[in-house]
Amino acid sequence: IEAEQAQQMAEMQAEYDLNQAAQAAVNEMLKDEALVENLRASFNKFDEDGGGSIDASEFCEACKSIGKVFENEEDLLETMARFDQSGNGVISFSEFLDWWKEDAREAWKMQQKADADATVRLDTSVSNLLKA
Repeated sequence: IEAEQAQQMAEMQAEYDLNQAAQAAVNEMLKDEALVENLRASFNKFDEDGGGSIDASEFCEACKSIGKVFENEEDLLETMARFDQSGNGVISFSEFLDWWKEDAREAWKMQQKADADATVRLDTSVSNLLKA
């Protein structure tokens, strides 16, 4: 049981470290002014009326542009609520940016895990070649 607990603790620490590294990587990305300008331009594209926020109608159109179609208005509003942290019924640029950061962190972590898996496969292949 102690070995099992130690393994669980090691896995938890590795996940924590990966999350911290992902946050640092995203923060570094956001220092790129061109990236932030592109994010602002994307936000402005979805903010069709130029009101400074994305309402439910604009959110629906933005989702359609990436292939997401809602079954009904309830599904639309539930999905939008995940992004609308203030609960005021619209998505601000800050909320849009928070959503992007979360998505970027998850993508970064997936890439790191994929890179680690590829390294293990490469190391195994090289090891097998050396044995041959």
